[in-house]
Amino acid sequence: MKVYRNYFVIGLIVLFVAAIVIPSIGGYEINKYIDKFQNKQIVEKPIHQDCLKYIHTSAKSIIQQSNQDPPNILWDKTFGGNGDDHGFKIRKTTDDGFIILGNTNKDFWLIKIDKNGNEVWSQTYGNPSLDEYAIDVQQTSDGGYIIVGYYFFFHEHEAGILLVKTGSDGTETWMKTFGSIYQPADAFSVYQTTDGGYLIFGNDWINMDGLYLIKTNETGDLMWEKNVAGPGDFIYSIASARTDDGGYIITGFVQIEYDIDMFVMKIDTEHDKQWLTTLGGDLFDVGFSAIQASNGKYVVAGVADSTNDDYFHGDAWIVQLDNQGNVKLSTIIEGDGPEILYSVKETITGYIVVGAEISSITDDYDTLVILINKNGDVDDRWILGGNFYDEGHDVYVTSEGDYIIIGDTASYGTQGSTDLWLLKIEGIHINLPPSEPVIEGIASITPGISYPYTFTSKDPEEDDVSYYIRWGDGTKTDWTDFQASGPPGYTESHWWNKQGTYEISAKAKDVWGAESNWSKFIIPRTKTTAYSLFQWLLERAPLLERLLTLFRVM
Repeated sequence: MKVYRNYFVIGLIVLFVAAIVIPSIGGYEINKYIDKFQNKQIVEKPIHQDCLKYIHTSAKSIIQQSNQDPPNILWDKTFGGNGDDHGFKIRKTTDDGFIILGNTNKDFWLIKIDKNGNEVWSQTYGNPSLDEYAIDVQQTSDGGYIIVGYYFFFHEHEAGILLVKTGSDGTETWMKTFGSIYQPADAFSVYQTTDGGYLIFGNDWINMDGLYLIKTNETGDLMWEKNVAGPGDFIYSIASARTDDGGYIITGFVQIEYDIDMFVMKIDTEHDKQWLTTLGGDLFDVGFSAIQASNGKYVVAGVADSTNDDYFHGDAWIVQLDNQGNVKLSTIIEGDGPEILYSVKETITGYIVVGAEISSITDDYDTLVILINKNGDVDDRWILGGNFYDEGHDVYVTSEGDYIIIGDTASYGTQGSTDLWLLKIEGIHINLPPSEPVIEGIASITPGISYPYTFTSKDPEEDDVSYYIRWGDGTKTDWTDFQASGPPGYTESHWWNKQGTYEISAKAKDVWGAESNWSKFIIPRTKTTAYSLFQWLLERAPLLERLLTLFRVM
């Protein structure tokens, strides 16, 4: 009976995972699940802690904008053919390009692009008799890639985990499967471990009371498997991220009786549970993405439906927790139609989240992008898309602060099908000042002689720099012409008309006006002795030096 009960959970899996791949299924599964429980008594309870922020925004349409300024789209591209093609994950690669993970013709799909979004190569992986759905990819230490996802063999009711290792050019190295008709399972994350093997995060559909972990060696052979138990009748994990202490943060949803709540779980380096927090109200509340921020807190994005009295009208939901799992801040953002967030990443000023909003007028999916500051307030909110289905699944924040979003589009690209959609949006660029100039030159001077000094400053954004110099004798060099950042720097000669202790000080500024701190170079006072005066005479009378040399010989 347990097996059949757990197969009911597959409806939720299709709702919250496969619905990303086949959006038309999502509405059917939502209604089917709600129909089952719509007659039960609704018990009012708060969705989460008192720190709730509730923000209402009103969306418009077509590169549809809110009342905020429209985004500056630097470029957008589509990939795909006549069938349905989907984009799920984007990762930075060691050559400053990116790897894109998606699906095409129900096969795993890997695309290598350069930093401008241009395709370098494309490879597919799969078994013709199976339907495969790629979920996660990581670059490995040998420059290749490891991909994980799940497969279906509908005729045999078989489902399992698919793990694929490739070389740096995307050529398949090996492929492994885990699971069978007797042990159906899926996977959502993969990591390379320090021993060269791989750790897979997934769900065991027979024993759905916790997180399912699989450890393999470097060739994908099973070493061990483990279940990390959670609360309630079942727990379904959707996303994970590595943490600074070597552990992992995981999110998804948990069923406790008839209630579906978001959960956030932290596990340690031994893969044991450290803490688990559940959040939510009386309906559907789910986490789809989790990260650890630079301040050490954990940030989770997903969907909250328990704020609504309507028949399934989810709202975008962002939660911040401390390192003990206590909720510190929670923001629900209400839109005109149901909303869901699939990915959250940290930015210079806060966080960016991407997902989808369903239009209350046309029922179309559109890509939802929200910028949130550290206090949980919405700084910007954009709805991107055309007249058909468009959805964002993942986002990468570049070192310059721009945003690369990957997802699906039926509005652009190949007519009559869904294509992988990739677009780059200009982000917030904070200009950092150049470094304090390094001053190089002679520290012992003679009055009346001109000495060269070199000033070198490095700008973080490689902007040209200008120098302001005080020579310590009441004179100065006003801002110089702009020079290239870094060596060889700027060189200028200076002379002093008398002995003394002098402090050369300098600062740099970039072309945007950001100034460095002052740097200093001390020239100590040289004592005036008979010997030093004699040396001064010798420097100016070479013939006298020769005569003295002859005198010493005699």
